[in-house]
Amino acid sequence: MLIREIKKEDWKYILDIQRQSYGVELEEERFALESKVNVSRNTSCVIEIDSKVCGYIIALPYPINSFPEINSTETKRYQSDNLHIHDLSICAENRKQGFAKTLFNYLKEKSVRENFSSISIVSIDGAFDFWSKLEFKPTSLSNEINMYGDNSNYMTITL
Repeated sequence: MLIREIKKEDWKYILDIQRQSYGVELEEERFALESKVNVSRNTSCVIEIDSKVCGYIIALPYPINSFPEINSTETKRYQSDNLHIHDLSICAENRKQGFAKTLFNYLKEKSVRENFSSISIVSIDGAFDFWSKLEFKPTSLSNEINMYGDNSNYMTITL
């Protein structure tokens, strides 16, 4: 297993994994995802198993209690002590094996080293329990995230 920064040749795999994970309404264009990675390359990465990209995490500094919209293009890096996980996904054949938790823990350790004080995420339908087990707590902002679908929650963890 290897966790590393995202390279240009990884985008084909990232888009395939995203397609496997989300419905059409949550699928993002490459330009939108790439823009989020480009503002914070050191907080986005892929996980390889047997030299194959099988998952990714895209995270960027973002003001607490706010989040990037789906398919939005990010052009600047916010000076924020909150790191927002925009997307974490594992390919279908490698799910339920702990790789999502491994990616999150990698990012959490990096966040502490880089002096972030919190991490946020919009958990989509079905992911609430996963993030809760990692000690994320829902906030009142959860009522304002309709674009992410029913049962979505804005959640944070203090580092």
